[in-house]
Amino acid sequence: MAQPWKDPRTGTYYIRRRIPKDIKPLLPEAGETYKRTLGTKDAREAKTRFAAAWGHSEEFFLNIRLQLSGTHTPTLQDAIQLAARWAKAELGHMESTGRFQGFLVDLGNDNYETLRDLLSHRSPRALLSPDGMTARDRQHLDQTIAEELAKVSLPMPLPDTPFHRYVYEAFLTQYLELSEIAHKRHYGNYSAILELPHEAPLSIDRAKPESPEETLSTVFEHWSRNHRHMGDGKRDVEKTAGEYQTTIVRFVELLG
Repeated sequence: MAQPWKDPRTGTYYIRRRIPKDIKPLLPEAGETYKRTLGTKDAREAKTRFAAAWGHSEEFFLNIRLQLSGTHTPTLQDAIQLAARWAKAELGHMESTGRFQGFLVDLGNDNYETLRDLLSHRSPRALLSPDGMTARDRQHLDQTIAEELAKVSLPMPLPDTPFHRYVYEAFLTQYLELSEIAHKRHYGNYSAILELPHEAPLSIDRAKPESPEETLSTVFEHWSRNHRHMGDGKRDVEKTAGEYQTTIVRFVELLG
């Protein structure tokens, strides 16, 4: 049975799975292994989180297969929604902490300017050109996008694909807008509003197969009834059903 993996250097637990061969074309940077932190060094807590992480990995693999099969490809609206969700969360964090400098350029002596003021290229598309951003800024943008895509079980888009352009332009647009709002907030203007699109579900969610209607408990009841009927009241049959029921109940209590 698959188990959490403990990093011997840090003591942090991870989920590690071999990436199926059929989906590797969309994961050129991942190598052979799907790996995600469970965010804990506690063995018992890691086991609880591992089951949920395994489910996320299955959803991640499913989304990749949908793209490879041509059944679904993320859209421009998906990119806009993802960037908007991220921007809303970032603004909420800035306003809750009162710290807005992270999206500003520090000129010293409490003098800040916006990212748009600093950059020679004003449009997101121009910033994505080879000389539009520094390597450090590009790396930071890559990390942000990868983290947000991972939250909805999507891989990083392949270069030179429409979604790659969509998602990078959408996030850069929100970066620039957040910088403008942060500048106003830092200097006491709280009336400015970050205008965001109306929140809507992602198209990938509509493309997924419908979930089974029966719960795990219901499936177990069907199995148990049939198992007991076939066993005709034998003791070992009753014992097995009872042991399985205990496991099912614990699973549901932990994970729903």
